[in-house]
Amino acid sequence: MMWFHTCLFFYAPKVLQLGTTKILQVKYLSLTKENMNRLLELIYWIKIFLSPFLILVAMGWVVYVYDQHFLWISLLLGITGTILGVFWAERVRRTTGTAQYMAKIYHTVDIASYDESMRQENQEATKE
Repeated sequence: MMWFHTCLFFYAPKVLQLGTTKILQVKYLSLTKENMNRLLELIYWIKIFLSPFLILVAMGWVVYVYDQHFLWISLLLGITGTILGVFWAERVRRTTGTAQYMAKIYHTVDIASYDESMRQENQEATKE
């Protein structure tokens, strides 16, 4: 796994100002463990946001298809879905963290450390 974050790289634009002219400089960054964690947190945040958003937008679409005079209800449902999605995702991020929350949903256990996983493997091997 160590090779994974040392092999991945991305470019981040950076604007430098020299006098009155601005120069766009591309900075070469590697995806470290911290950056990968931030990326995963962002992906999980978006997944949590999309849950109420898509449900309410689908309901708004059904209302709009049923009768186009109820466009304001459809828009209201879409706005409500956006607000609920943002509040829910932010609440999860602040309380438990999005990765921990999604781990509970997916029923996966995060490995605390390499030593603990090796200890568990050794205990299983001695039992057999």
